[in-house]
Amino acid sequence: YGRRHCTSTGYSRAASAYGGGADLHHLDLSGKVFAVTGANSGVGRSLAGYFAARGGTVYMLCRSKERAAAARDEIVGETS
Repeated sequence: YGRRHCTSTGYSRAASAYGGGADLHHLDLSGKVFAVTGANSGVGRSLAGYFAARGGTVYMLCRSKERAAAARDEIVGETS
């Protein structure tokens, strides 16, 4: 890739090929399984919530059992 791919115009052209991300809100992830590392905070927490909200089975891989349980309870509460 060169400079023309890394500009705002290049990004817009590439994003248009994927529907601009609008389809991400209507995905059905039922029957899919996801393993998310660092799922108790940050990006991992956001991904775990996203996958769970769309029906996916999520395995949360965390270093702290207590923080993982707290994050799991939050996700279950948000997606129920």
